[in-house]
Parts: sequence; structure tokens; C-alpha cells
Amino acid sequence: MQIISLKKKFLFWVILFFISLIIWLSIDLVSTRIFLKFENQNIFSRIPSNIFHHNFDNNVNVIEDNSRFRNTRLITNSIGFRDKKVRKINKETTKYRIVFIGDSFTEGVLLDYEESFVGLIDNKLKDYNIEVLNAAVSSYSPSIYFAKINHFLNKNYKFDEIIVYIDIGDITDETFEDRLKISKMLDLSEKPGYSSYVVFLKKNLVITYNILNWISDWIYSERTPPHDEEKVDEFILDVVSGKKYKKDNWTINNNSFEKYKDGLDKSLKYMSLLKDLCNENNIKLTIAVYPHFTQIYHNDLDSLQVKIWQKFSLENNVNFINYFPYFIENKSPLEKRMSVIKKYFIPFDIHHNKEGSKIMANVFLERYMPIIENHN
Repeated sequence: MQIISLKKKFLFWVILFFISLIIWLSIDLVSTRIFLKFENQNIFSRIPSNIFHHNFDNNVNVIEDNSRFRNTRLITNSIGFRDKKVRKINKETTKYRIVFIGDSFTEGVLLDYEESFVGLIDNKLKDYNIEVLNAAVSSYSPSIYFAKINHFLNKNYKFDEIIVYIDIGDITDETFEDRLKISKMLDLSEKPGYSSYVVFLKKNLVITYNILNWISDWIYSERTPPHDEEKVDEFILDVVSGKKYKKDNWTINNNSFEKYKDGLDKSLKYMSLLKDLCNENNIKLTIAVYPHFTQIYHNDLDSLQVKIWQKFSLENNVNFINYFPYFIENKSPLEKRMSVIKKYFIPFDIHHNKEGSKIMANVFLERYMPIIENHN
């Protein structure tokens, strides 16, 4: 009996490995190109803008990889607004058109469009000859709200009503840089978000990419599963103390408030410009404010965020929606506050979950539906 040397055995397994790898990659390539081409038509869904800093690309339909969180679908329409399907948005419409704008909370980050509060409102109002558009994108702030709405009005798009969800973090976003000035200097050829090898994998070998991504998350993720209540509590305490996230503590910390006053002044300036723009174009304007879970934890019901924008709204004859009482009970015990945070926010993240989105949508619809029904 012939004995096969170790060298030959090793060579055999190496050759077998590479043949198997080539077969696998060939199958992946064919599958990606033929069956998954539409899903991965444009992996650069978030793009820079020389007018309003950053935006979604037009006509996108992709699955966004949210790393340690579940993947979500991102769909945009012909003007780069998040939507339920890829569709053309005409400049004129016979429908009453409402535009929502805000940052990541209003975009509905980590949720599918149908689960976001704007998507829920859209689904409710579709039978009333009302078109809902969502112009929100993560990290937007008042200067971008103004610049983006102004841009589309200059392009002769018809808007009947604009609902601005001003986030607590908007003040800090406006503090340290002139976002519109920076916009003019952005290189539009740069595609942010992925390295070249990730781009190659996503475009050509999406099955392999997903497997490698899952392995990477499993090896390197520091996130503890959501059912670990102790770790969830630890995350919440890190956020509300300012240890992990500092953008929202200016409403409860006087030193932080002083630090961000320039951002507040800029925010008020651009919201005044947006109000004037709406007046010039006969557009109804509504301002809405809501708490982060830092405000819930600290019982910040009578918040500076509420006082500032309620005063602005009264002085400028602007509609105002205050969500704080729907998330915060006056002087509620710590145990109750923690349960509210866990009920309405995504574990290990600061954004609303599906239940939080339902609260946001229901409060708006409670105010809005009687107006619609009185006109019908």
C-alpha cells in the first residue's frame, strides 16, 4: 500500500480549498449580479451636498447594514426624500402636501419607513388626499432645515405645510461649525461610509460580504444582547450622566447650556428665516419638540427645549407640539422613568423603537385628524 506523504496531503487540501473558494465566489458573483442587482444598485445612499451639507441620493432602494442592530430598508424617491417606494415627486400636485423635516429621530433611523412615525402618519393620511414627504436625514439641524426647504421652493416644488421636529442635539450641531459654509467646500466626488474593499464586496459578492460582516460582529461586538437588563441599565446610566453622549445634557446642565448658547442663537436665526420663507410662500409651519431619554431620566418636563421653542412659536404665530408630557410624568419615581425608557427606546441606542414611534405618530394625529375631518 502506497503511503501518501504529508506534503502531498497538504497540497491536495490547499488545491481543494482554492477550487471550492473559486466555485463559491463564482456562485456568489452570479447571484449578486443576477438576483440581487436591484437590492445593491447604489450602496452610497448617503451623499454630501454643496447646498445643505448632506442628503440621501435619489431613487435608492437598499438594505442598510446597521452593524450590531438589525438591518433596515432605505428607500428614497426622485428628490432624495425617504419614502415607502421609489417614485417620482412632481413639483405640483392636486393633493395637500405635508413635509416633515428633522434629524435621525424624524428620519426613523434603525426602523423601516413603515415603522417610523412619519411612515405611520403617511399611512393614516393617504386616504385623505394628503401627500406626506419626509425630508429628514440624520444629523440635520436648523441651518439645514432652512437651506433644504429653500432649495426645493426655489426649484418650484409646492409645499402646503412644513412640520419641523427640532431635536435637542440640533443646538450642539450648530455650535461649533457653520454647516452651510462647509457645504460649499464639500467634494461631491467623495463617497463616504465604506472602504474600497467593502465597496467591492457589496457590489459583487454580497453573500460573502454578509457572512464576513456577521463574523466580524460576532467577534468584535461589545454589545450585550437586549435581554440583559443589567447591561441595558448600565448603558442608560452612561448616556444620562453624559459619559457616553453629551449632546442632550444642555437642558439639565447650566454649564453645558452656556457652552452651546451660540448654537442656540444660530438655531433661532435659521428658524426665523424658515418662518419668513413659509410666510412668503403661504406655507403653514409647525414646530414639534420631544425628549431624549436623558430628559425622561432627569424628570425634565418643564425643559429649556420646551420653553425656548414654545416662546418662539408664540411670538411668531407658529403651531407648536410638545411631546414631553407624553413621555414624562411630573415627579415620577426612578423605577417608572427607567421603564418608560426601556419601553420606548431601542436597547443600547438613543432612538425610538416601534412603540416610541407609535407615540410620536399618535400625538400628531390626535391633533391633526380633527382639523382634517372638519374640512371634509
